[in-house]
Amino acid sequence: MKTISLPAAKDGVIAIDQINESDYRNAEGLNKSLLVKFMKSPRHYLAALNESNEPTDSMKMGTALHSIVLRDDPSRFFAIKKKVDNRTKEGKEYTAQFESENRGKAIINEEQHETVLGMQKSLMKSDRFRSLLEKTTHREMGIFSDYKVIDHKFRIKGMIDGYSKHDGIVWDLKTSQDASFDSFKWDFKKYMYDLQQVHYTQLVHDAALPFTEFLFVVIENKPPYEVAFYTLGMESYMKSRNVWLNAMHTYAHCHAKQDFDIGYPSTTCELSY
Repeated sequence: MKTISLPAAKDGVIAIDQINESDYRNAEGLNKSLLVKFMKSPRHYLAALNESNEPTDSMKMGTALHSIVLRDDPSRFFAIKKKVDNRTKEGKEYTAQFESENRGKAIINEEQHETVLGMQKSLMKSDRFRSLLEKTTHREMGIFSDYKVIDHKFRIKGMIDGYSKHDGIVWDLKTSQDASFDSFKWDFKKYMYDLQQVHYTQLVHDAALPFTEFLFVVIENKPPYEVAFYTLGMESYMKSRNVWLNAMHTYAHCHAKQDFDIGYPSTTCELSY
């Protein structure tokens, strides 16, 4: 890890290249995921702060893929567990030693590892992705900024998968069952990736880093492991930025008062189809 020199950045902004995932996760700051929880309701945001959800198999494989593609030392972040019979003495000893040696890492099995390697191979077969990766100067870069709404400041953060300082390109690696346009557009909406693009673009702006383009690199998690590239159109980006700004203003109000005890409206909402 190294803190990046940001001479032109706003006060209160730092960027750390190859930040440890645990350090990033435990650091203070409102990220896109927490903002989405807050937009559901401030009480959902409070609940999310205290959640200790176990990562899903999909999330573990995503960590393994990101580590192989983006990290200098992938073995620090994930490990492959052999299939053993835990009813036997040998199996129990192996499992105990494995868990002791790999505590805190994403654990995947051998079959999942083969899938991850298939995804990596497909990414590296893509001329566009290889070119993007070769130009990437910063990987898994954590950016932290003191964001100000009127007269109130609070910390926001994001971990950018890839950034090219020479070209000003920011990119984020996503996995999906189906990376085709007709399918991924629904994932894009469901998981509010538009707000991630807005959030990360703001952080890059605060850090005074050159910026020209934001890309989502989407890799399918099953054969043929196809790769696709997406970004948010300017008109949609401006709409999403307005949604983000409104959410940030509401969050600033709650943060200033330290009052997040707000749930759903008590009024009756009419449903229509």
